[in-house]
Formats: sequence, C-alpha cells, structure tokens
Amino acid sequence: MTLNDRSTLLSLLETRRSGKPREMIAPGPSEAELAHILAIAARTPDHGKLFPWRFVTIAPDQRDALARRQHGRGRAVGEKGTRPPCLK
Repeated sequence: MTLNDRSTLLSLLETRRSGKPREMIAPGPSEAELAHILAIAARTPDHGKLFPWRFVTIAPDQRDALARRQHGRGRAVGEKGTRPPCLK
C-alpha cells in the first residue's frame, strides 16, 4: 500500500499518515464524500478506547460565527480569574 496516495481525496484519506491544517483549503468535500470520509474515520484505531465516535461538522456558512465565538472564549481564558463555561 502506498502511504499518502494523493491520486484522489478518498485515497489520501484512506492511506494518510498525517496532515497539516494549512493544507485543508476550499473547496471542501461534498456531502457524499464527507459521509465516506467519516465512515473511514470511524474505523481508525482508538488507542484510548474512547468510542463511540462523535463527529461534529461545521457548515461553511457557520464557520465565521464559530470563529467569533471561539475567539471570545480565547480572550476569556487570558483574563485573570476567568474561565470559559466549558472549563468550569
């Protein structure tokens, strides 16, 4: 088997070893491709035995709102004596 086979997106995902966020650019996968990607991901080894898996997808039109929310939480962590609600 060839590692990191870049002939197609699905071949890459099936054979990948690692990836960098900066390489993940638009356009993203279609809904059918995403379903296939998640089916492959669900079969990956779970060394911590933390399954069942839960996947969260963020639609392109929701990304800016998520970024703003996460940015606000990042500022809250930096303020002395404050913690975001998810860390309380």
